Amino acid sequence: MLAQLVINESCGSTAVPCDSLAWRAWRAGDAALPPPPGHRCHWTHTKYGHMCLYGLGSDLMSDSLRRAGSWFECGPLLHLLNKVPRGSSRSFLELGANIGACTLPMLLANASIVAFEPSPANLFYLTSTLSEAVREHPELTGRAIVYPLAASSTSSTMKLAIKRHNGGHAFLRESNATQNPRDSSTVYQKNVPVRALDNILPDSFRADVLKIDVEGHECHTVRGMKRWLQEGRVGVAKVEFYGHLLRGADCSPTQLKELFADCGFKVPVHTPPCVEHNFGCDLILPWIGTLEGNASRSPWKIGVCSGVRGHTFNCDS
Repeated sequence: MLAQLVINESCGSTAVPCDSLAWRAWRAGDAALPPPPGHRCHWTHTKYGHMCLYGLGSDLMSDSLRRAGSWFECGPLLHLLNKVPRGSSRSFLELGANIGACTLPMLLANASIVAFEPSPANLFYLTSTLSEAVREHPELTGRAIVYPLAASSTSSTMKLAIKRHNGGHAFLRESNATQNPRDSSTVYQKNVPVRALDNILPDSFRADVLKIDVEGHECHTVRGMKRWLQEGRVGVAKVEFYGHLLRGADCSPTQLKELFADCGFKVPVHTPPCVEHNFGCDLILPWIGTLEGNASRSPWKIGVCSGVRGHTFNCDS
């Protein structure tokens, strides 16, 4: 299933300018990507195996994994994956993989993984964890591909701004954005490559479960993969809806919901109020195509996952 995916891009390749940063995808079985200065693995045994984490007190997700052994947003993804008929190949497309808190359990649940993560630090922790999983389970070799990219509506470069002590709260800004001297909680890093996934994902690839958690960039991400989504290549999507972050990227929960509806997903008639509270909430959106009657044939139902960050999600699907 993963054999047809593009795994590298050189400067000046088709439709990609030389200032947009060349990249190469990482495959399960490769050596882990190198650590940026100041980073190293703090190995911790979690519910799903050994994970390479940030140091104590330096990352919200890492500290949560130490305490609880798993990340609260991943259980619903496993539930969605388990609705895929047994005996069939299962696949998971993850946009915003962070350090792999959901990537690892989905891989161990026999899913083929395609993950996107632009942060160099997160890529080090993510690929270190997956490399260890392959060492412990050699049959996982080749079952995951990690792209060092952000998914967007265009192919270019953007600046990644990361909140201190929360490597997963990384949001994209224009490439010429500069550090706000009054905001010491945010660190502006080097530019990262962003790509429209319609130019990356081949027609042969299908994802049973899609996760999008890109800190307010969701509308741009969906616009860049609209053709692929409209062709019915996703079974169900679990998408973060957080009004505050969406509006910071010139979008809104209503606009994001309309984008998914245009792509053939079943969306709630009324936007749930949780999108404006705490850290927003995740909507579970099954793909039904253009005919409403297709919803009865989908193994998934529309739903809302909400809760206080760091606690178990409650999902009504």
